[in-house]
Amino acid sequence: MKLFARYNRLTLSATITIFLTAGILYYLLLKAVLVHELDEALMENKKQVTRFIKNNHQLPPASEIDETIFHYQISNADLHKPIIKLSKRFDEEEGHEVSFRELTFTENLGGQRYQITIAKALEGTRSLLKYIIGITLSVILVIIFTTILINRYLLKKLWQPFYLTLRTIQDFNLTDSRDLRFPSTNIDEFSLLNLHLTQTIGNARREYRLLKEFTDNASHEIQTPLAILRSKLDLFIQSENLSEKQVILLKAMYDPIRKLSRLNQSLLLLMKIENRQFPSKEMIGLRAKVEEKIAQFAELWQDRGIKLTATLSNTSIEANPELTDILLNNLFSNATRHNQQGGVILITLDAQKLTIGNSGPDHALDPDRVFRRFFKDRPEANGNGLGLAIIKEIAQASGINIRYEFRNGLHYFHLYLK
Repeated sequence: MKLFARYNRLTLSATITIFLTAGILYYLLLKAVLVHELDEALMENKKQVTRFIKNNHQLPPASEIDETIFHYQISNADLHKPIIKLSKRFDEEEGHEVSFRELTFTENLGGQRYQITIAKALEGTRSLLKYIIGITLSVILVIIFTTILINRYLLKKLWQPFYLTLRTIQDFNLTDSRDLRFPSTNIDEFSLLNLHLTQTIGNARREYRLLKEFTDNASHEIQTPLAILRSKLDLFIQSENLSEKQVILLKAMYDPIRKLSRLNQSLLLLMKIENRQFPSKEMIGLRAKVEEKIAQFAELWQDRGIKLTATLSNTSIEANPELTDILLNNLFSNATRHNQQGGVILITLDAQKLTIGNSGPDHALDPDRVFRRFFKDRPEANGNGLGLAIIKEIAQASGINIRYEFRNGLHYFHLYLK
């Protein structure tokens, strides 16, 4: 989830929670204020009744004025203080019970005690309360909606430098010598982020350049003495009068040197692929390339009794020709080297996928490690463990997805071309 969406969700949740809580408290407070005002009105009516009795020595006429009900009855009870409570009365006009706020007190008149009740309906108060709450809720909804729109606009504008910085970093490549230009901003945090990114990228480029120079120099320096050693050993092996023991010793020396030379060449190739030193691409007829490799390996397969089954369709891809040749050569070499005497190789090519399967070890390889450098299924296995790593690097550089699968006793490598 994007930070912007996450922030909006949290803000909206917090705003709704705050407004709901405030709305409930506001409703309760407003209701208490309106009921208090109604009680004040009842007390004012009580004063008017008391004043009327004192001045006229009689009870005011019992009536209902402005939804205020006056009721009198003889009572022996003496209420020392007025009683205010809620009550319900049946309203004939409405046809249902109506809630009232009721004030009860006693007065003496002509030696007789009277209980006087004054009641005011709550319906008017409730109607007023509903209107006020409705208006308040409408205002709250408008505020929430407006806040969301303002946040959406303002946050996008505020975070725009950050997203521009991300897009700039997405195009970053250590092999690219062009300077990264981050967007200018007056927000201190984003400016500090751009400053640290610039410094970090500069340090990474310096470290990468030093490492690249060291690797280049080391690989080339190693290659030269290895070539000299192989040349001298070739001359020495061709010498006459060598004993059997000397031949065995020379062979024991020659094999590690040859292996070390292949390892150095593989590492140089990996470095060139990672440095994107094969930039040129062109349309390549993949079927013709696969058929060419089949012809090159046919004699070797025949000597080992390996049977080939190939189903090829006309398919073209846009890739670097040299890398494509290396990719196919390593795939065929891998299928041959790890095969068994009298084994099989299956090759299928269509518009979507190239699959090469081969017999070999009767167990699956670790799919999480099979493309790692120097990976070997067995420590005593031949090869330097870089063949599949080179295949993986070339596939990535060519925009091809590769996947390993063990099925029905065969090892499959699927190259998804599109």
